[in-house]
Formats: sequence, structure tokens, C-alpha cells
Amino acid sequence: MQRSQLDRYFHRSLNVPKLVDIGFCYVPRNMTQARMIRLNAVPDSLSLPGIREMKEKDVLQVAHLFTKYAKRFGMYPIFDVDEVKHHFLSGQGQGNIGDGGPGRRKNQVTWAYVVEVINVLRTFTDVYLVGPHTHLITDFFSFYSLPSTVIGNKKHPVLEAAYLYYYACDIAFEPNAEEGGLFKRRLQALITDAFVAANQAKFDVFNALTLMDNVLILQDLKFGPGDGLLNFYLYNWRTAPLAGASAEGDVPAGRGVGVVML
Repeated sequence: MQRSQLDRYFHRSLNVPKLVDIGFCYVPRNMTQARMIRLNAVPDSLSLPGIREMKEKDVLQVAHLFTKYAKRFGMYPIFDVDEVKHHFLSGQGQGNIGDGGPGRRKNQVTWAYVVEVINVLRTFTDVYLVGPHTHLITDFFSFYSLPSTVIGNKKHPVLEAAYLYYYACDIAFEPNAEEGGLFKRRLQALITDAFVAANQAKFDVFNALTLMDNVLILQDLKFGPGDGLLNFYLYNWRTAPLAGASAEGDVPAGRGVGVVML
């Protein structure tokens, strides 16, 4: 049995002049390119306290956080610790940042960052305790590179596109975090730092799908809708209808799908 699920790509401009030059986007009639650049500007540096690149020592905590977070969606992947290490660390490339160009290692494909709080300990009951020299990963995000060839443009032969991958915020588990807007604000701050990292690595555009919790933040973070819909095909699986690009029953858009299809 083949079932399909629709999702839509959304695009967040980073390098506006290049995107306009290659025809990826256009300057609206009531807008100037200079104003588009100002509206799509991102901060120069990462802002969340404790944010840094993910390291191998973080794998166990990231696996625990992601597993708990992913269960909030109707369909989600089950990653063991080795798979978490593979998905988020194996594509970090070789050498030091800068060896593959600004913000990049040589042959880097994936970027993964964590937010670490020091002197906090999570118990097996998920109660936070303060203690000496303890470290807690409260959030993480990742994105990957998928460049495209620009046909007929000698000045810009390649479009450098970053795609939002998996992420998680433990604030999602706090009482009334969604109803009170706390979770949305945290997710906006987390993905804004993803823009910063992508911009430092000289990506031209940052893409995201209408899955997971993305729909909450697409408009506020100035994503624009893409032209088409993405079909997810699940061969030999039968599923109930899932909330992807649109809501399904009482499930909001995006919340049915927790799997990022590459």
C-alpha cells in the first residue's frame, strides 16, 4: 500500500542580491532591494547563552532529548545513540572551521549546535537539580547543505541552500509553554541562531518544510512559501491521515509529521 503526505517548502532569504540576480526571488513593486536586504538581515553572532557546536560528548543527551521531543508528532523516526551520532556528526567535515570556506570545514554537509546549561543536572524523572560541574543540553538544531546548479548564470553558477533538519527544545515539556507562547519564542530564537550559522557559512537561502513545529515560526521568521508541494511516499505502510501542509482534524499543520525526508 502506498500512501502520500503533502508538505510545502518555505524559503528564508539570506543573500538577497544573489537570489534576485539568479531569479530565485524578485523585488516587489512596492519594495527596493536595499529594503529587502534590511528586512532579511540576520544578527552577526549567535545569541542564545550556552550555544555551541555539537560534539561527540553530547550524543547521549541529544539522543534523549530528541527521542522525547519526537514523540510529540504523529509519525517520527526512532534513532538509537549511534544513529544520532551518524545523522548529526558524521557530516561535519574535516579539519577546522574555515578550511572549507567561511564558516565551513572541508567537505562539510551538516551543521549541528546544542545549547548547554552548566551546573544543572537532569534526573531520571526529568527534574532539574543544581549541582557542581554538571552540564545539561536543553536545545539543539541542525541543518544540512544541498546546493543547486544555476543554469546560464556565469556569475553565480551555484545556489548554496541550507535545509532545516532535526531540532528539539526541552521547554516544550513545561506546563502551558505552548499556550503562553514561551515555546514559540524559544523556537524562534533557536532557529534565528541557525540562520546566523548558515549566514556565516555563506549560504544564500535557508529552507524548511511544513512539518514538526516549523509552521509556528515560518511567518514570524520571514519565510516565504515555495511554488510546489512535496509528496512523502511511505511504501508498504498504511497510515491514518497526517497533518502536514494543512491541519488534519484537531491536529495543527505540521504536527503529524516528525520525519524529515531528504
